[in-house]
Amino acid sequence: TRTQCSTCDYLMINCTRTGRVVEAYAPGIYARR
Repeated sequence: TRTQCSTCDYLMINCTRTGRVVEAYAPGIYARR
């Protein structure tokens, strides 16, 4: 799961565990899985 910026990618990896910010940040990516 990669984002446009490396900073966002870092947040995505961490937020993926919680699954909260991921939905708010990129619901489309989270819905893909």
